[in-house]
Amino acid sequence: MRTKGAQLTMQQRAALPRARLFDILDSERLVVVRGARGSGKSALITSWIEHGGAKGRVVCRMRPPAPNTTADEYWSALIDKLRRSGVILSATDTTGDGSAFATLIRTLAQIDVDVLLVAEHPTRLDAVEIAGQFAQLATDCPRVHAVIETWHVLYGYVQLLTEGIAEIGPHDLRFTCDEVAELFANYGFQLTPEVVRSLRHTLGGEAFATDLALLMSKRLGYAAVDEFGDAAPELVAVLIDTVEQLLSRSSVTAWRAAILATAPARKLTNETAAVLGVTDAEELFETLERQGLLQRTSSDLAWEYPAALRFGLLELERRNDPSLGKQALIRLAEHSLAADDPTAALHYAVDARAWKRAGRILFAHYARIVDEDLGGLFRAVCMFPRSELARFPLVRAARFALTTCNESAIHSVELPESFEDLAALGASQDVAETVTMAITEAVALRRSAKFAEAVALSRRIEPILYGARDAGNEDVARRAPLIYLQTAVTYQLTGELADATSDFQVAFRDGHQFVRRQAAGGIALNWALCGDARRVRKWLDVENAQPFQDGEFGDFMRVAGRCAAVLYHLDQFDFVTADALLQGLGGPAFHDELWAFIAYARCQASLVTGRVDEPLSWVTRTIAEHRAHFAQSPFADDLLTAVQAELELAAGQANSADVRINATTSKHPVVVAARARTQLLTGRPEDAIATVTEIDWPASGYVRAHIDGLLIKAAAHLDLGDKPHAVASWRQACFLAEHSDCQLPFAFMALDRRTLLAEAADMPGPAVPAGSDIFPAAAPFVRLSVREREVLRLLAEGAAAHQIARKLFVSENTIKTQRRSIYKKLNAANRSQAVSTAQELRLLA
Repeated sequence: MRTKGAQLTMQQRAALPRARLFDILDSERLVVVRGARGSGKSALITSWIEHGGAKGRVVCRMRPPAPNTTADEYWSALIDKLRRSGVILSATDTTGDGSAFATLIRTLAQIDVDVLLVAEHPTRLDAVEIAGQFAQLATDCPRVHAVIETWHVLYGYVQLLTEGIAEIGPHDLRFTCDEVAELFANYGFQLTPEVVRSLRHTLGGEAFATDLALLMSKRLGYAAVDEFGDAAPELVAVLIDTVEQLLSRSSVTAWRAAILATAPARKLTNETAAVLGVTDAEELFETLERQGLLQRTSSDLAWEYPAALRFGLLELERRNDPSLGKQALIRLAEHSLAADDPTAALHYAVDARAWKRAGRILFAHYARIVDEDLGGLFRAVCMFPRSELARFPLVRAARFALTTCNESAIHSVELPESFEDLAALGASQDVAETVTMAITEAVALRRSAKFAEAVALSRRIEPILYGARDAGNEDVARRAPLIYLQTAVTYQLTGELADATSDFQVAFRDGHQFVRRQAAGGIALNWALCGDARRVRKWLDVENAQPFQDGEFGDFMRVAGRCAAVLYHLDQFDFVTADALLQGLGGPAFHDELWAFIAYARCQASLVTGRVDEPLSWVTRTIAEHRAHFAQSPFADDLLTAVQAELELAAGQANSADVRINATTSKHPVVVAARARTQLLTGRPEDAIATVTEIDWPASGYVRAHIDGLLIKAAAHLDLGDKPHAVASWRQACFLAEHSDCQLPFAFMALDRRTLLAEAADMPGPAVPAGSDIFPAAAPFVRLSVREREVLRLLAEGAAAHQIARKLFVSENTIKTQRRSIYKKLNAANRSQAVSTAQELRLLA
């Protein structure tokens, strides 16, 4: 961590190690780093070099050429610099054309050292000529790695694909949410995920503006942008001052009016400029690009102002004439709707703070906007003032779905009780608003840990959707897939996986791309939790066939599918793939409702790969952290209790596992399997058999836990000498594994038992890779009688033998005898050792 202090330069503060961009800089011998002023180009290149990008190379930096410099003079200066650095001794033109570039190529093609050439804004020369020369340099000089820093587009899409040239464009340079959080953390600010996302969306993740926000936050003592995207007045003032300084430059002043007129446009074309009253805009665009004030996107080469510059220009316009900027934004919103671009229209309406217009656009085009720009939708719904949310239930629903804002419900929805009355409500004309408010309430209840109420409300919403469908209500039909998606998540979080899968399937059938991706991943996760590997594989293939949005919301949409994929590959003993998927999944984020499934997948991976010690403390810490953010559901509690007990068993902490698993009375299949395993491994086979017969396994739907229970039952019968019943249970387990492709439970049984049962049944079962055994045949376990536990508790409290005797109404000699028995069982020489060991084994819990 760097030393904190405002005296550091922006380049030093922004020089984070950015692995995703470092990989691009390492990948090709010619990389273009392109972006407008303040985009962090120099900071990235400096950070890359500092973190080993130049290792083994001679670094040669070429400063921007002075005005009127020719290409020949530029290359001659490079030759001279290389000569002074000792890379070349002399340079001779052997081609006969007399150009410095030809001499340079011929000389560098023969050098025996690696060179990193960093060229700053060489496009002040003829951009087309210089681009071609750098491409030739990369092709003809294999020991030269060139990085160009520029404001201009140098190479087209085809060149970037075919000529071994890479580009880091302006959107690539933007800080991700993780990078924003890391930057602020390096200087003493631990931002919440909501603030990080809002700060990034408000300022575009651009280096200069993010740095200003960091400095302002240090000065204010709190984040300069709040969780709803509102920037502190002090930050707004600094951004306006920065814009004023840019507009006052002699090279820009003549264009001031045109810049302010076109600032409302998110993407600049001659058409949008004309909507804003600016004609012959191409000259303006090219001039501003030369000044580093305008940039082209990498995807479609559209012109745009950097997000923070546009923010400052709009704020300046609002300060000077609030109505003028608002009118321009509304014109752009109307133009976008006319051009069938409701996503852009929504953003313009939000920029104009025209909340009624924005609400109408969202109401009419919600599903399409979700598909096209989920991140932009997040920004839009966060920008809505709280006072406006009561008027727009759909905005409130989206806000609940995409954020973790802990806002109390605005309306409580009164719905009928009977199916018939609910369906009749669905047939009414104004039901769209009612059902939107109802799903909003259901999500709010879910996020408030009122899971039973959330499920009850979700069940009453579905008949309304049936009635609306039968009545041909198109407004409800457009929203129904998203509503089903939310009811499915509610059921999933509460462990009602059959109902969750049913609603996910309806959402998948009727939904757009976003809904289909989420639904397919949700179905895959449900089957993965149950352990039906064949169905998991099917739905993972379906999910992978759906296109994903880039960025953090693309990652957000992948969470369920990635958890499913981890569990699937563990079931197939493909630990390498599972580990790679876990790396992509990361740790459970604070704002992720599926955090418990992520934690469960990580713990399962640790369990089956033998890394059991660290996850025990990690999962305990993770549960504690997330209780404050998302309350733990009973289903999450079952999953995590079971996997924690199994981690403890695998780590040789059988007493801890026994205490943990018996602290819950849950009859959930995963808990029952973990409880029966604990009983089996601690020498209680009769109890294990009794436990696994407590539930109706086929009806439960949990294939993996069912196979697990059968194998535990087989091992218990084997320990009791009942080979026929052991073989029968083994055969059933093998049959289920064959039909579900779920193999992992066989690694939970000790090798000697597997071998014996396979031979006795003449049925080998799935092949378990060597060294994959997870649990021993028996686990060390300390058994204390009820009276010994009472004595131990009083010893831990510091009571003497005579005091304990008096309290328990027995003789002092009896207590001394029980104390010796306790010490022997705990392998302890004295009270202190006995108490310490008992605490480790959770015998005092």
